[in-house]
Amino acid sequence: MAGCQSSENNSSSATTDSDKKLLGMQNRDALTESSNFKAIYGNPQLRAAFFLFLQNVFHLYPEDSFHKLIEDITLVGKTDQDIYRKVQSKLPTIKPFLSEATYALPALWKQKEELSRETLQLLGTSSKINGYLEVGSTGRYLSKLRTMTEISGDIVTVNVAAPTYSPVDIAERGQLNKLGRYVSLNNYEPVSDVADNSIDVVANYIGFHHSPPEKRDTFMQSLYRTIRPGGRLILRDHDVSSASMNRMVALAHDVFNLGVGADWPTNQSEIRNFTSIPEIVTALEKTGFKYKGTALLQAGDPTHNALMEFVKV
Repeated sequence: MAGCQSSENNSSSATTDSDKKLLGMQNRDALTESSNFKAIYGNPQLRAAFFLFLQNVFHLYPEDSFHKLIEDITLVGKTDQDIYRKVQSKLPTIKPFLSEATYALPALWKQKEELSRETLQLLGTSSKINGYLEVGSTGRYLSKLRTMTEISGDIVTVNVAAPTYSPVDIAERGQLNKLGRYVSLNNYEPVSDVADNSIDVVANYIGFHHSPPEKRDTFMQSLYRTIRPGGRLILRDHDVSSASMNRMVALAHDVFNLGVGADWPTNQSEIRNFTSIPEIVTALEKTGFKYKGTALLQAGDPTHNALMEFVKV
């Protein structure tokens, strides 16, 4: 969730009927605010829903303390920039000793276990994978997935940065040795250095919403090129179909970034081209994929981050 366009520029001010039902008539005007923090934390229902994100998805700090810190600073902050920086500056006051071991690593292991289990639910537990490409990490999910099924052939990680032997990277991939071979994400230019029809499974757990809009379709086409006929694309992306969900997902990105230490300019520059599931299905089917029709949602995740399966036909 790091690096992209101003979060204020990615949240629609239009409120749908479903938004009004969710927000309550007395609170729906909060969505017209320019602040993601105020739109969510200024509404009791959305604030309670966001607390689930801190509990079940982004569990890097004690959730009660983190939630209270965000709420208190949002009440007095004037802009998202102001709130973001003040919350970030106060994180040392709620961070427990050795929190990396007691919060960060268990949260990482939980997400690996959850997404690997869901992936095999879509693929079938007896699947053997000949050729695997993971977008957006140095093998975060590959390390767990290959303990649950047989993976052979060309193994590729397509990521912003090459893998290293840093403690963070070792924890990410779950082992000292690097996994597979690295190909640069290269700001979503078409994937190169991967042979046509050589991959059984492409796993994109970070979604397509960080791609520059003008590059998204050609990036999709390049992934399609690498997959064998009958091979699968496993995609996890947010189902953003309303103004309230746009705000929820945008704030999740804001809080993720501030929590991992990204500065405000980095957060502000992050591209967030959020779409609904029907919109992303349309784009991928235009490329040549066929949607299998199942969207798996993680329990307790209010951002509707759905895991989906597409087949190359």
